[in-house]
Amino acid sequence: MSENGLSHFLGGSPGNVILRLLVMSLIVGAAMVFFNLTPRDLIEALRQFVDNIWSGGLESLRTILVYIGYGAIVVIPIFILVRLLKMMRRS
Repeated sequence: MSENGLSHFLGGSPGNVILRLLVMSLIVGAAMVFFNLTPRDLIEALRQFVDNIWSGGLESLRTILVYIGYGAIVVIPIFILVRLLKMMRRS
């Protein structure tokens, strides 16, 4: 893969992508320490989530919709803000 193809795949130059990943990893790691979470806790929560879906039937469908709603409350405003900031930079 050429340098141009690699940059296209990564969404930027490899150095910039590595720097962004390091900063995001630092932020997420700090948040995990703040909330006293470990990767094992997250994997266990995911396993329990899948178990609940498998054994819960319609109740698990409601749980999924609640999770989607909670996530949307955070994700959609961030998405809109990022898009607006990108539009402002372009003009």
